[in-house]
Amino acid sequence: MLYGLLIIGTFEIMSYYLFSKKKVITNQLDSNLKVNIKNLSKSSYVMINNKKIENGFIIFNFYECCYSLYDPAKSNLKETCQNINLIKYKIIKFTKNGTCLYRNKLHLMKYTLPYSNNTVKGLSFSCSLLKYLKYFKMLDDNSYVDLSKERMPRPKVVTAFSENHREEAALLLASFKKHFPKQKIIVYNLGLSKKTKKFIKKLCFVEFRNFNFKKYPKHVSNIMNYAFKILVLAEVLKEHGTVIWADASVRFRKRKMKYVYNLFNCKNGKPPNHKYEEQKEIEKIHNRKDFKNIYRHLKCKKCFWKYRYSGFDSNVYKFNINHCYKSDMLLTIPTFHGILSTTHPTILEYFPTNLTRYDNKTTNYHRQYDAAFSITVKTKDIVQKVLKWAVLCALTKNCIEAEKWHGCVDFTKKNIFSSTNICYRFDQTIISLLLHNSNNYDNRNYVTEIHDFVDIVRESKIKLKSLKNTC
Repeated sequence: MLYGLLIIGTFEIMSYYLFSKKKVITNQLDSNLKVNIKNLSKSSYVMINNKKIENGFIIFNFYECCYSLYDPAKSNLKETCQNINLIKYKIIKFTKNGTCLYRNKLHLMKYTLPYSNNTVKGLSFSCSLLKYLKYFKMLDDNSYVDLSKERMPRPKVVTAFSENHREEAALLLASFKKHFPKQKIIVYNLGLSKKTKKFIKKLCFVEFRNFNFKKYPKHVSNIMNYAFKILVLAEVLKEHGTVIWADASVRFRKRKMKYVYNLFNCKNGKPPNHKYEEQKEIEKIHNRKDFKNIYRHLKCKKCFWKYRYSGFDSNVYKFNINHCYKSDMLLTIPTFHGILSTTHPTILEYFPTNLTRYDNKTTNYHRQYDAAFSITVKTKDIVQKVLKWAVLCALTKNCIEAEKWHGCVDFTKKNIFSSTNICYRFDQTIISLLLHNSNNYDNRNYVTEIHDFVDIVRESKIKLKSLKNTC
């Protein structure tokens, strides 16, 4: 006979059905709880409003008319039930106000906008996706890198491509081999021919993997929604504390990665919240020097504008190291457009942003950076502020595939920094929006500002067979 049930709630109304043959006596409940009871045919329904309990359960033993408060972070479920003589109990998984119960712990499945005092929230993701977060080790604090106590782990470079990008990827592989000697790049197969797979597998500097589409929801099989990019990154971060993602179009130029690594390693010995405090402080510096070395081509074969920085500014670099304020996920290559102009309205329902922070006078600080290249250290901060939500979006068709892929032909010189969507950019939109929200709405807080070690060249290709199998 079931005489108890877990009732979950966060901040607002907590409710669920309670089943018991015994009469429920309410006058023994704490006065902090407002209880309404409706008699049903073979059960009782109780609605509880308790604003004092923010993250926890109320466990009732209706047979003996007693209850106990249970906080998963502080107590054991079995012991809590035994304390109120509740031998038989049942855990019901459900979502209420964006909170899910999974393996006796509460997990927030509704994005909360940073710097909003927990008042701005997005749509809730399904509780069924928690199994993927567990698979990616994003629910386990023991899997995180703590940059305040340790240096970043050696990065692992990873890419993924299909047959139609093999010759473009050949240049990536050649540049990797040159600038990462005696290392291996992970190559995920997204639909390569048998001949191509056979050739790549033989390369001594390649670790070849097949991407298991069947492991994920059906929409992930559509590579044109780019969900695979986020999921591949999450897969490799399971094994390696630092991961460099590189699209097939990425070209490594110089062995200057140590300067990039220092943007992470400078946090060693500093408190965990140093980044956020420092970002607030440097926002007050009005004469801060920006990276200025720009080269532009307003016309190209595909009629896209190109916007690039070039070179290495030692003064900017010294400023960045001294203040040590960068995100634990860094992009490096700018696009020609802003963030909001690529953000579909559906995305803002899941991941709201503060539109008042997108000042027209500082559009360059709201410029979107290309997700073709990124370097990520798996810290608790970056998982909870960015990666967790990017993964949940990638696993939710309505989120990652807010619209079908189409060429970005509607950009003009006048609308590249539009506050409304012109052309949705899938994973790039998701990553840049989450980074912008969690880094004080300034792209300088999550980009390397080092522009001579990597580039994107989508037009150039070489034959895959021209790669030499030497290590």
